[in-house]
Amino acid sequence: MKEGITAPASGGEAKVDQYVRRIRDGESMADIFKGLPASFRTGIEAKLGLSTEHPSNQPEKSNGGFSSIDTGAGNPLSALQEVRSRLGMSEAGTNISSNARALEKLQIALKKRGERSGRQLIFEDLYRRIAERNDSAEIVQTLAGEIYNELRIAEYPIPEGYNQAWNKATQDNSLKHQEQNSWVY
Repeated sequence: MKEGITAPASGGEAKVDQYVRRIRDGESMADIFKGLPASFRTGIEAKLGLSTEHPSNQPEKSNGGFSSIDTGAGNPLSALQEVRSRLGMSEAGTNISSNARALEKLQIALKKRGERSGRQLIFEDLYRRIAERNDSAEIVQTLAGEIYNELRIAEYPIPEGYNQAWNKATQDNSLKHQEQNSWVY
């Protein structure tokens, strides 16, 4: 291989790198680790500088000072927060200024949905719980779902006389009709 050119990462190495980037970007390590084989977990922890074995059992290596991270009795979230702080990153889900705008939009969307459904208290409570947690991922996911529902659900006004026509069509057996697959023709 030519000097200065590195070999492309294998599929497994590329996937481990992808998981590491997602964790550094704030995604939950616990969520990423669900269902992953031990070899992937070990690779991810190694790239993040998290130790899975007792430090005395490992050969010394230089990895930017991350080998001494205390995993807090096996709690990967506390270890992740320590890695994030050493990298100069804010704690996951705590960027209040960027969340504030999204929370305002979410509050408006949930208020509209509560008014449409007649269950305002449920949606007010949902908003309150999301705002208390101030988790960026949860805010974005819920807001995206509300926007999707708002754009995909058509709400047409009921024309005058619709209810009378519906009642006559469904209750008057003298009208000719045909039922097929739960549809009335």
